[in-house]
Amino acid sequence: MPLSDEQVEPAGEPAPFELTLLGRAVASARGAARLTIRDLAARSGVEPSVLRDIEQARVDCDLKDLHAIAHALGIRFSQLIASGETGSAGGSGRA
Repeated sequence: MPLSDEQVEPAGEPAPFELTLLGRAVASARGAARLTIRDLAARSGVEPSVLRDIEQARVDCDLKDLHAIAHALGIRFSQLIASGETGSAGGSGRA
């Protein structure tokens, strides 16, 4: 039996996603991997200027770039995304 509109709870607002925390997490994971921005750019295919902008929270990045960055850093994509909420991304785990 389908639920009526009155029986469905609204999903509510999504948790805020902090670009600053994501940028810090990318920079932290890059440092843990001992990579320069140029190294990460070469591994991920993301331009160095875009990586700088991501790390400094000056740009909203797309999922394709984030996936490439996570893979190049050797971490799971989900770890990088979750770091936008928690502010930490470790170098453990594989993409």
